[in-house]
This record gives sequence, C-alpha cells and structure tokens, in this order.
Amino acid sequence: MNITPKTKAQLEAAGHQAALLYVDELAAHKSPVGHVELLEMHRRLFAQSWPEIAGRFRNENIEITGTSYLPPHWQRVPQLTYQVLATLNDQIRQTQRTDLLRIATLAAQAHYDIVAIHPFRDGNGRIARCILNYVFRYFDLPYVIIPVEARERYLNALEAANQGSLQLLVDLIIERYEHSLDQLLS
Repeated sequence: MNITPKTKAQLEAAGHQAALLYVDELAAHKSPVGHVELLEMHRRLFAQSWPEIAGRFRNENIEITGTSYLPPHWQRVPQLTYQVLATLNDQIRQTQRTDLLRIATLAAQAHYDIVAIHPFRDGNGRIARCILNYVFRYFDLPYVIIPVEARERYLNALEAANQGSLQLLVDLIIERYEHSLDQLLS
C-alpha cells in the first residue's frame, strides 16, 4: 500500500487516539505501566502507519535532531525503561489525588525520562505524552494537551531538563492542566 504524507498523518492521528484510549483503560483500572503496556501504546500508535516499528524498542543508536543530547545505547533501552516505569508505579502508589504539584512533577519526570531514553525509532514524544497523561488520568484528572503553539516552550523545557532542571516542564504541565480544567468547566 502506497501511503502519502497526508494519509500517514491521518493514520498517525488515529493511532494516537487509539494509544490514548488504551492509556485511559489502564488508568481507569489503576493498572501499572510496564514494558508490555508501553510497547502496546507504541504498537497502537504506529500499527497502521508504520507497522515495521510498531511496538518495538529501537535496535540501533540514534541522534535527536536539533539537540546535542545523545540518548543511551540501544542495548540499555529495555533496562532503563523498566527502571523508569517501576519508579513511576511506586511513586504513583505513594501519591494522593489532592497533591497536584506532586502529580504534575511525577508526570513531568516520567515524560522526561521516556524522552531521554528515546526507546523507539519514532514516536518518543507522543509516547512520553501518553505516559504524562496516564499519570493524570490515573488520578481521574483531565488530559494535559501541549498544543503546537507551545512547541518552542516545550522544547526549551526539555532542553532545560537535559541540563538538570525539570522546573520549566513542571510549570508548563501545570499551566496546560489548568487550561484543560478551564475548558472542562466552561
């Protein structure tokens, strides 16, 4: 099948929706997220648009365009991902729904950790945002959407996190959460 750029974008948008529905399902059942669930999110994201990579960790070293950050060697990806998800699941169990700052910080840290590992050939940012939203949905809170208009701020926050400061990403996530809440209430 010959996939045009427009068709690919449509398939990826549908795949992103399928991945988020899966995130909702996991969160609703209070299911922890491990390798299997992360790979399933990725499989749903790319099942139609790029089946060769769907649900598979990368098997080569990569560079991220536009940054000097170098992700870990591909052979370390499964173990690093396991550690990040195990830590996230432990911290979620210790968090109260009323502690929004802690929830936003957990979501930001998990998001950044997934992006930093860059476990997939493509779709790392979308999967990281799925994990971010898993944290919010786990606590029955609305989705956090980072719109294209905030892309530069988002990338700057990730670069600051690469330098050791997660605060810009936490601030952006809290702001976007408040925006989502305002949208729901209006």
